Parts: sequence; structure tokens; C-alpha cells
Amino acid sequence: MNVWVFAEISNGKLHRVALELVTKGRELGEVTAVALGPGAEEYAGLLGEYGAKTVLVHTDKAFEDFLAEPAAEILGSLVEQHKQNSNAGPNQHCAKYPSHLRYR
Repeated sequence: MNVWVFAEISNGKLHRVALELVTKGRELGEVTAVALGPGAEEYAGLLGEYGAKTVLVHTDKAFEDFLAEPAAEILGSLVEQHKQNSNAGPNQHCAKYPSHLRYR
């Protein structure tokens, strides 16, 4: 089973609950963490240490202030990509944001 965790970052800091969810998610299956916003790349390694097999990072400033629309749009795009092709590769453009998703 695949488990996806939205690793929320606000004010440049990863919410601790994301690490707890990644840890718990390992009990259910393979964990993919999604971290959005400037500085998100800094937390990819930490999310991996807690058990995320894959970390998707999008660093666009559109995610700097938590707004539901940009996050929902990119998460919806990721779900559609995953449904269509479970081997979706890195550096694919998602939604309307210019930054690329990067895989850890």
C-alpha cells in the first residue's frame, strides 16, 4: 500500500506532526512525503530518516504563505499523475507553478 503524507512547512519550519505521520505511515506501507514551499528541500533528508521512501519537493514561493488553492492544485495533479503512471519521473511540471518537483 502507498501512503502519502503532506509535510506542512510554515514560517520555514516543518511541522513535527509530519514526522509522526511518516513514522506511523511506515506501518501501513511505503511512504511518500510531499513538502511544498521555499526551504522544503532542507527537510527531504529528515523526512527520509523518519521513513519516507520518496520525498516530493516543490519550492515555488506560491507555497510560502499557506493557501489552500495552490497546495490542493498540486496535490490533485500528483494524485492524477500517480493514477495514470505509477512510475512518474522527477522534474515534471505540476499545475501552473514554474518550479519542478524533485525526488529525494
